[in-house]
Amino acid sequence: MNLISLKNLENTLEYLEKQKQFIEDHFMITRERFRPHQFGGMDFEFSRISYPLLIRSFNDNQLSEMVIREQQYGSKTQAMLYFCFSILELKTATPLLNRTATLKEHALLVINQNNASIFLEMFKIFGLLSQAHHNDVLKILEKILQN
Repeated sequence: MNLISLKNLENTLEYLEKQKQFIEDHFMITRERFRPHQFGGMDFEFSRISYPLLIRSFNDNQLSEMVIREQQYGSKTQAMLYFCFSILELKTATPLLNRTATLKEHALLVINQNNASIFLEMFKIFGLLSQAHHNDVLKILEKILQN
């Protein structure tokens, strides 16, 4: 199908090989000190937690979000990458807009010539999340380019 050219893959590899800074290392979760707070006549301790969020827009209907969160298990943090797109882009037998999906219903997000470059860009961003993600993406690109 040739959705992504060999040259674009090589350029992505070259770009990522030069990257030495990662989102996970550069941005941190911040926590305020607890302070007394009264609500409903009861005494509480109040604090705020702030999660770094970076957004990269691809077009009017598609963007990626990178957020630093606590890992599900343990005390470490991890960078997460989300792809946000319009529900209208999902292919289903019956359009999903203005209705509730049925149990076990599925939909397809088609990758084609019009949006393939966005997925390559997401792959590049994935390689910027952390050193571990970076290493994985480099290995994947090297393997693809070997074949």
